[in-house]
Amino acid sequence: MPTQHFPTKAIGHNVLEQVPTGRPEMTVEAMRKELLARADEWDAVNYIYVLDSKKKPLGVISIKELLRAKPRKKLKDVMCEKLIVVHPYTTKERAVALAIRHDLKQMPVVRKGGALMGVFGSDDVIDTLHGSHVEDIIYYSGITSAEGHIREILKARVGKLVRMRLPWLLVGLAGGIVATFIISYFEGALEELIALAFFIPVIVYMGDAVGHQTQLIFIRSLGNEEINLKTYILREIGVDFVIGIVLALGLILFAQLWLGSPIAATIIGLTMFINIFKAGVIALGIPLLLQKLKKDPALGAGPFTTTVQDLLSIVIYFAIATAFLG
Repeated sequence: MPTQHFPTKAIGHNVLEQVPTGRPEMTVEAMRKELLARADEWDAVNYIYVLDSKKKPLGVISIKELLRAKPRKKLKDVMCEKLIVVHPYTTKERAVALAIRHDLKQMPVVRKGGALMGVFGSDDVIDTLHGSHVEDIIYYSGITSAEGHIREILKARVGKLVRMRLPWLLVGLAGGIVATFIISYFEGALEELIALAFFIPVIVYMGDAVGHQTQLIFIRSLGNEEINLKTYILREIGVDFVIGIVLALGLILFAQLWLGSPIAATIIGLTMFINIFKAGVIALGIPLLLQKLKKDPALGAGPFTTTVQDLLSIVIYFAIATAFLG
């Protein structure tokens, strides 16, 4: 391959060039013989790509299909013409998303003119998936810097890890202190109906849980998929609306049976519904804001979003309680 510079995350760095190819008029038997004769040369042998005279892909045949086909058949008669391709500047995450969506073991890479360059192999697909999962864990752990390779971060010294993890945790601590003052401000509501304090953990936890679910899926979608943003957001709002109703009704029933207080049950249930709904909105809003500011959307995950969610959950809870009991 000629010397060429690609962005760090582009698949151009990982193209396997030695892959089986054939011409449309070539027979299945001839292709099988070539596969065996050059067995030591192939970098990847999941598929055979059928090329025209300019080396542009016309179709693809899996090894399984080649072995099943009749020997005298021509490749053009057994190939699948629906071919999903990527370019060397395609990001690894995008290539992996396409491979998963179309159930492919590797992705053919074509040059600007359409000629086959090679493939993004199955090993690289797996490595990229693993790296994405580790990256998610790192961001959701509140690590604020992604300096160096992920594996280097995992092997970093104590001092560096402390500097990377501590900032957002301090934000979380500050948020907890603010939450304490908020609760003390609504002391009157607690004194009037002390049972409300029992439900603070479940109100806060469910908001965090729904927010984390929504945000993780959304961040990965922003990075890996071409999505219709308006449709995605409207769908997520609908999902959160239904989840909020179901969880609120369940909590209202439990609170009524346990406390025997319709007012308390209403306060708790209404808070749960609003809390779930706002959790989804915040989980979508923070990554979108960061993306607009040209920042990595994943940086809004973890302790920062959790702190925002928790504070708003408590404010909403006691605001509703004050309105009902005031």
